Amino acid sequence: MHLGGLVGRFFVMESAMISGPTESVRKRFLAIMKLMKSSPGQFSGGPRGEGEMRFYGKVYKDGKFWLAELPLLDAMTQGHTRKEAYAMVEDLLESLANRPGFKVTVHPGKQGDFEVSSTDPRILISLFLRRQRERSGLSLSEAAERLGAKSRNAYARYERGTSMPSLEKLTELYQAVSPGGDIVIHQSVTA
Repeated sequence: MHLGGLVGRFFVMESAMISGPTESVRKRFLAIMKLMKSSPGQFSGGPRGEGEMRFYGKVYKDGKFWLAELPLLDAMTQGHTRKEAYAMVEDLLESLANRPGFKVTVHPGKQGDFEVSSTDPRILISLFLRRQRERSGLSLSEAAERLGAKSRNAYARYERGTSMPSLEKLTELYQAVSPGGDIVIHQSVTA
């Protein structure tokens, strides 16, 4: 993985994949994460103004429906309107996380870009790791083995959201479940 320098307080993960039901080109997608000053190297989230982790998404019209995709989470949903598609993104991620009190907020940007943040970044990171591991077809044990750990719990605690990885650890975890993925820096599309 490539890790550049920090730009402001934004941290972004980028992953190449095929996007959308009608597209056949490889694209790069971003997960935008603001870093907190209080915990260098740790991801944090908090009330507005304190900084929060965000994942990048794209919304676009396809026929009668608005499609909303979060490529890094390998997730897509739809609505009759753009607003309904955003509401469906929130519902989808809250359902996938399946955690009491977990809420997602969509932050619309320009030209169909949007970002999602949550009340608990650990859960968003755990969802990201689980979806990447599942996309790679790995078991928890296989992911832990790729990480160089003897116990699957060494990896599973991050996927369960019980531990918050440092920047370096998230890079290791992501590389274990998605070899060749990149971590890069980019400013928020809604800033």
